[in-house]
Amino acid sequence: MNLSKKNSPFWVPIFIAKRNDQGAYFRPFIGLAAVFLPGVVAGAAFPGYLYWAGVLLLTGAALVSVFLKQGRSVALLPLALFFILGYLSIQPWVRPCFPDNHITRYADNNVYTLTGVVADMPRVSGNRSRFILQAKTIAGNGSVGPVVGRIRMSCYRTPEPLYKGDAVALKTRIRPIHNFNNPGGFDYERFMAYQKVRVSGYARGDGIRFAGGGPVRREAAILQRLRGYISGMIDGMPFAVPDGCMPVRPVMKALFMGDKTGLTPPLRELFSRSGTSHLLAISGLHVGIVAGVSFFVFRWMLSFVSPLLWTGRVKAAAAVLSVFPVVGYGIVAGMSPSTQRAVIMVAVFLMTFLAGRDHDLVNTMAVAALIIVTIHPPTLFSISFQLSFTAVFFIVYGFAKLMPPRARHGNLLGSLLARTGTLLMVSVFATLGTLPIVMHFFNQVSLVGVIVNVVAVPLVGFIVVPVGLVSVLAALVFPAAGVLGFTVCAHVLVFAMQVIGFFSGLPWAAVKTVTPSVLEIVCYYAILWGLFTLAPGGGGSPKGGGFRRWVQAVVLAAAVVLVGDVLYWTHARFLSKDLRVTVLDVGQGSSALLEFPGGYNVLVDGGGFSDNNAFDVGARIVAPYLWSRKIRTIDSIILSHPNSDHLNGLTYIAEHFNVKNAWTNGEATTSKGYGEFSETLRRKRVLHPRYDTLERKRSIHGVDLEFLYPERDFLERRDAEPWRNTNNNSLVLKVSYGKHAILFPGDLMADGEEVCGRLEPDALDSSVLIAPHHGSRSSSTAGFIDRVNPEIVVVSAGWMNRFKFPHAEVLARYSRQGSRVYRTDLDGAVRLISNGETLRVLPTIMRHKGE
Repeated sequence: MNLSKKNSPFWVPIFIAKRNDQGAYFRPFIGLAAVFLPGVVAGAAFPGYLYWAGVLLLTGAALVSVFLKQGRSVALLPLALFFILGYLSIQPWVRPCFPDNHITRYADNNVYTLTGVVADMPRVSGNRSRFILQAKTIAGNGSVGPVVGRIRMSCYRTPEPLYKGDAVALKTRIRPIHNFNNPGGFDYERFMAYQKVRVSGYARGDGIRFAGGGPVRREAAILQRLRGYISGMIDGMPFAVPDGCMPVRPVMKALFMGDKTGLTPPLRELFSRSGTSHLLAISGLHVGIVAGVSFFVFRWMLSFVSPLLWTGRVKAAAAVLSVFPVVGYGIVAGMSPSTQRAVIMVAVFLMTFLAGRDHDLVNTMAVAALIIVTIHPPTLFSISFQLSFTAVFFIVYGFAKLMPPRARHGNLLGSLLARTGTLLMVSVFATLGTLPIVMHFFNQVSLVGVIVNVVAVPLVGFIVVPVGLVSVLAALVFPAAGVLGFTVCAHVLVFAMQVIGFFSGLPWAAVKTVTPSVLEIVCYYAILWGLFTLAPGGGGSPKGGGFRRWVQAVVLAAAVVLVGDVLYWTHARFLSKDLRVTVLDVGQGSSALLEFPGGYNVLVDGGGFSDNNAFDVGARIVAPYLWSRKIRTIDSIILSHPNSDHLNGLTYIAEHFNVKNAWTNGEATTSKGYGEFSETLRRKRVLHPRYDTLERKRSIHGVDLEFLYPERDFLERRDAEPWRNTNNNSLVLKVSYGKHAILFPGDLMADGEEVCGRLEPDALDSSVLIAPHHGSRSSSTAGFIDRVNPEIVVVSAGWMNRFKFPHAEVLARYSRQGSRVYRTDLDGAVRLISNGETLRVLPTIMRHKGE
């Protein structure tokens, strides 16, 4: 077979070491990654076409075989085959075929007794443990026998710590994993499916029975004791933290062992605002330090071995030996997904010494990405995978294209300035490369990160981490040395955190951002790649005038698309003549966004659970939807009443958005949520007029807002009229635009509905009714429904909620009225769009025919 450079297929160098005319090795894995990874993306986006993918794969493989036998070039055909392989690799996760005894068959909310094995290291938060159980047997509801599949378990107050490999028996209800179905929302169902988990359950700790465990359990217990020993040594070190200084011990545990359980939300926010969150993850920086120190030590030791010196294999042998401490550190650190990726990437890099080749970082990245994604294709969609590989790529590519080779400096000052400049550019390239991903997932960009990292990375990465890792090893054989090392780390870390804290505390240190779409991200990277490629930096210019013109065309096309995208969103946000109302799916609660013609917007309630520390609806559901709509300013928020399922989500919105006005009925409660909400309004200086001075009716850009209920003096009547509880005191808001009106009655109950009907007998008539009290039987009385006479009813209720809202009697009343009912638990978020003449209803899930 002719393997000349001209005639051979591009993938031959994968198997044959061969240099090109310039003396550099081919970089074949870049091409393979460039088609395999998009194949995985296509498989996740368009699953199920297994038959056609199989036919194409077999046909393509046959053609490649025939062409090679004939000595003909196969051109791009192998690329197509790798694309198909990527497509097929993700199918077991996105389009699985379950056996008859799979645990999903029992997801009927009945109580079952399960036995199984803990499949991962449980994550403990307070008194709650979360873990994945590999089910073995099931009993209950007439079913007894073996079962397969994985279930995500939450357990409260387990009698003793759980470890990976534990065999347990427990009682639980089995429910399908379910999303909050809002446009652009987080796909939790798919996130769990990528872990091969389709159902969830809850069990009380006192109901768990242990059945022992095998070698996996014993190994996990040994590792856990080791981590506990080191953690206890860090906690007990004789180091006094100065007053006002952020705690360093939780940060040390995160840096050395990957234990983030002690990182409080304020501490995480401090690192996030300063752009240094990456320091808290066991990633390439930490693993690279372990590899570098190990390689240096082994290389020095092996330099005394004569046979290795004679054969020139000292570096190769040192690289092989360095893999062992790298893997060992990954195991001690818990082998989180980010740690696994760092270990694999560093191991691949070390193996380039064994192969005797000049390593190419981009090609090494491609090899690592292919290995990682081939082992577990869903990894491609993890945030840490995308951030780590994107950051490294743009650092390498940026230096190759924009930074000339660094000249040697004969003096210490010049060398120090050069290294500082290099570190600064590393931070710049990493920030530019990950900017849209950070915006997409975190909606926050640090404006001081580039500067802070110049100080924090050397202190933490080159002093704290190396000394800390050596101290971990020393602690196992000589505890006093370990304590001494940890104390040194603590002193350095205090200074680093003071720097981080200073910059994080600046008002402009970070800004919240809207969520860029996939199209916007693609355009950004196309422009960034084009600018890097065309720049006349140290990496030289691309291959010729034709190539430059092609790159310029790509940049221009991307810029044109971005301009068009900006014009689209400008029209949608500020120039549209429609009234758009979105009743969000916030579970058992209520929240609705009103977007008026001209861009004015109002948020009516914010949903919420009883404890924001367990799940913050404002942060996890409402805010992401607002950011996806390119909204950072809320003109007015309206709180119907201070119950947690309407209130608690608003605190995050008031804290992180530019909120101008807050309209409430003025009824206060002693709850923690109400106190935090009130304090946030005060601190952010949000206009919050008293209810008795609130303008009852106003017109905004052609839309009329009217508060129909309660009376201005209702607070004075509460003691004399016991039926006036917080539900019956709910604000009743009517929003009218042209021929259509939408009524928001909060959680009014029967008494409140009756009084509201007497006060405003002619004003309640509306095209759309947001069902009072989530469809409770205590509300939606026949008289109230008759006065409103709605064509459309939207019920905001949680999926399979424990109250069984909306009640069957209430649904029957609306049916008799002739109203069409939409439910957020079944239809997801419901959008109502009106131009004043017509009214369209757009549920997220198309459950009704003709939608």
